Parts: sequence; structure tokens; C-alpha cells
Amino acid sequence: MTPKPLHSDPLYIPQGEHGVVRVFAAQLTHDERQLLQQDPARLHSLLGNPDLTPAQIDVVQIADLGDLGLGGYLAEGHDVPETALNLGALAEVKGTVLIVPSAALAAIGGTIHPAEGVSLVGTYLSADADPARLWPAAAADQADAIRPASAPNPGAPTRRAPAGPVVTLAVVLLALAVWWWL
Repeated sequence: MTPKPLHSDPLYIPQGEHGVVRVFAAQLTHDERQLLQQDPARLHSLLGNPDLTPAQIDVVQIADLGDLGLGGYLAEGHDVPETALNLGALAEVKGTVLIVPSAALAAIGGTIHPAEGVSLVGTYLSADADPARLWPAAAADQADAIRPASAPNPGAPTRRAPAGPVVTLAVVLLALAVWWWL
């Protein structure tokens, strides 16, 4: 049984962002999933932004992934290096996930306001992410931190480390340097 995910804080996606993949757990009934397949524009209300491009968002039922699992799907389908994934935590995610790449909103930028029952699982860099294009200078102070997913804790609210944009950029560059040398 999957615990009910908590509501996530709003997430800012700056215009021009490239190579970032955000994964949200969505507590949906079978009927709600069917409605999403019939009308993908319902993603606008789930993610709280009418400007999202539904065709760019993957709605995935974890059970349908079989042995590939969510980690394998992110690695193969979204080119996220396996070394950047917390495979143990991703294996714990059940139900439905919404996989939102930068392309879903980066052309114009904007904020995602997840609905009740939708929570951020993790934010990942794809292998083709260009650090220079991740966050334009004007939006760098509003960008959410890139961090590995951690196991969801349904009893505690989501908290972000009080890292500034300089620290965030340093962490991203360090992660890319480690990935490059592997």
C-alpha cells in the first residue's frame, strides 16, 4: 500500500531550462487515469499550470513498467544517468507518476503548483543537460535545487535545504564532473 503523498510546494521552471526531469507521484484512481488518457489537458489542473504542454508529460503506471522499474524508465526513456538515480527510493514509488521534462514548460517558463495528492519524488538532470542553459541568470535565484530522490516520508512536510543559487550551481557542476569522470 502506497501512503498518500503530500502536496508539493510550487516549483519554478525558468524560460529556456533544458535537460531537467521532474518526477511527481500522483494519487489517482483508475477512473482518473482513464480520464487523463482521454483528455491529457487535465494535467493542467493536476500540475497547476494551464501553459504546460501535455504531450511532453509522461503519465506512467508503475506496475506497467515491470522489471524495468521507474529508475530504468528514467535512464532509458529520459536519458538520466543511472548514477544520478536513487534506485532504492525509486523502487518504493507505487501507483502513478507524472514525468515532467523541461520541454513541458521551458519555452515560456512558469510555475508548477501541484494539486492535492501530487508530490515531487525527485528532480534529475538528463545526460544532455547543459549547465549553462539550466537556469538563465535572471531566474537562477528562483530555480529549485537539483537533488537525488529520497524515500518519501508521508509524515513530514517537504523541506528544501536553504542553499543559495551559487551553492546549487556548485553541486550541479560537481555532479556533472563526477559523472564525466565515470
